[in-house]
Amino acid sequence: MRTSEKNDMMARTVYNDPVEGSEVSVALYGLAKELSQFTVVNQHGWMPPFRHSLWGIYPRCSGECTVRPRGGMAIEVSRVSLAMKKPAPELWVLAHRGASQEAPANTRPAFDLALQQGADVLETDVHVTRDGEMVVCHDPVVDAVSDGMGAIAQCSLSELKRLDFGYRFTPDEGVSYPFRGKRVEILTLTELLTLYPQTIINVDLKPRSGVSVRKFLSILDACDAWSRVVVASFHQSNLHRVRLAHPAIVTSASTNEVARFLVAYYANIRPRQWPFQVLQVPVRTGKIRIVSARLVERARQQGLPVDVWTVDDEESMRALYQLGVRGLVTNRPLLASRVRQEFLDRHIREDFRGNVAP
Repeated sequence: MRTSEKNDMMARTVYNDPVEGSEVSVALYGLAKELSQFTVVNQHGWMPPFRHSLWGIYPRCSGECTVRPRGGMAIEVSRVSLAMKKPAPELWVLAHRGASQEAPANTRPAFDLALQQGADVLETDVHVTRDGEMVVCHDPVVDAVSDGMGAIAQCSLSELKRLDFGYRFTPDEGVSYPFRGKRVEILTLTELLTLYPQTIINVDLKPRSGVSVRKFLSILDACDAWSRVVVASFHQSNLHRVRLAHPAIVTSASTNEVARFLVAYYANIRPRQWPFQVLQVPVRTGKIRIVSARLVERARQQGLPVDVWTVDDEESMRALYQLGVRGLVTNRPLLASRVRQEFLDRHIREDFRGNVAP
């Protein structure tokens, strides 16, 4: 039996003794008419209320959840589909070297923590060792991130594996070093892709060489990771080689390509196609502001999402999501995830206000 009650802008749909196999619907937050539709599978005692368990960050999603109608009867449901009058914005949190303010950058503890905090993408950098292995590290030398010294290109993988990559990390300017002696190792790119098989990895190819690109491509092939890697590089030649070898792979714009996009934007020129699939840019470079609402909209019209780096303060995060950027590259994924959720909550409320169940 279905009943409804209305109180100002809030409305509830109540189900008493729902029949197994019946089609039912509920109003999420009470702000939408039949926002969620599902099939009753079975009934049992109290369960957590339906809220964000399926919403996530996508305009439509499916899966399993539980709903608790008024009256204490819980319904276990499946095949849930969320539909909105207009799609919610797709917002990403890209963890810059993992949760690098709370754990050693580019290490498993930092990546694990970032995903626990709600990051969608792990951003990282790679270099090649003396014996041809590709490892995850931002700097070409290990002095600032380990208890060793020297260039990665002059070390073998086994030598790097013996170093403590948690040794230098301090969250409080030298008061404590919580990861020293915790066996924090450098990761190879293969290990990274294997550890997180369902996660998008944004890889910055640091070395400028055909050898490093070939090694990188061979790893993607061995790990079958073509569809979940975004390739970035400050070196145009690296991106050119990657695109020639695998035209379907997603690449970010190089520095020169960003400059060409900006020239085209200011000259109101609309090329038929760009060689990149995403713009990843800073808010400004020097005195020149790059990110604006108009630029983000122009990019969107050309099928190009905009990710902005590196954003660590709450006010900037809110402002950039409001401008319409797709992603924030941040050292603080927990904060960015919270700001994103607040933004999406507000979007849902505004989108459905006034469209309530009768």
